[in-house]
Amino acid sequence: MFTRPLTRATVAAVALAVAFATVASADTAPGDADLLAAGLQVSRDLGTVAPGATVLADVGFAVRCNGFAHLDRGQTVTFSPGTTTVPADGALVATSGSVGPVPETWPIDGDACPDPIPTLAVTTPGLVTLTAPTAPGTHTFSVSYDRSVAPAGRDDPASLTSVTAVDFIVTVEAAPTPTPTPTPTPTPTPTPIPVPNPVVGPSIDFLAPLAADELSAPRWVRTLPVKFRIDPAPSTAPTLALIPMASCDPGAAAGPERDVAVRGLGSSGIWIGHADLRGLGAACARLEVRIDGVAVGTARLVLRS
Repeated sequence: MFTRPLTRATVAAVALAVAFATVASADTAPGDADLLAAGLQVSRDLGTVAPGATVLADVGFAVRCNGFAHLDRGQTVTFSPGTTTVPADGALVATSGSVGPVPETWPIDGDACPDPIPTLAVTTPGLVTLTAPTAPGTHTFSVSYDRSVAPAGRDDPASLTSVTAVDFIVTVEAAPTPTPTPTPTPTPTPTPIPVPNPVVGPSIDFLAPLAADELSAPRWVRTLPVKFRIDPAPSTAPTLALIPMASCDPGAAAGPERDVAVRGLGSSGIWIGHADLRGLGAACARLEVRIDGVAVGTARLVLRS
């Protein structure tokens, strides 16, 4: 049979097609809008909020093995906020997160992914602070993330494909119509006796996911976002401690506590930290907010198998 020899142009075209297929078939890095739900959620409904309300949401990230172009072992992927889509009269502020380092078991360039497909979970989650618009109705906030890899490795631009983006949905409730109040008939009132104002300590309000001051979390969770509001704002910065308990009984003995670094979100009175749960052998732990060394608020964490 007569065979026509391949021309130089044909060989170049085949090589280009193979190179394109390798780049297009690389590891993926999806976002996760709901860290407490199973699987990776690209969107999350945050429910009904008041006009102009501030809503906090954590963002997870993952790296999934795909195709034949891969991240290098030992590399860490950093996800930085990029393009955002915000409804009119609303606002969005996002922080960065990371995944890694890539383990030594990760496939190298040219190798196919094993079965089951390996996935790297989030190491440091990001935080999104949303300000709801004032117009009633359902609104969607979107944020995409730029990705960078360190340390530099072999053919880094081709090691990740797809995009990293999440959506958050809020429903703004309509402002209630005020009911006219009838003018009361003025009546003489006795002069009140002055009473000294009682000394009231600050109010601590844990926010999601500790909205009920207690959370049941699986043991595989490595980092727990902890948010709380202090009213009125203290003159000194609060501290946060994670205290392992010998059991879940109220009077159980406490183990060596861990300090959790916290930071304030502007002048909102909201503070956030990320508690490291790795190596926590206890079934329960107590989160304790302190001001000037005095405990002013606690929440309980139950670790389930």
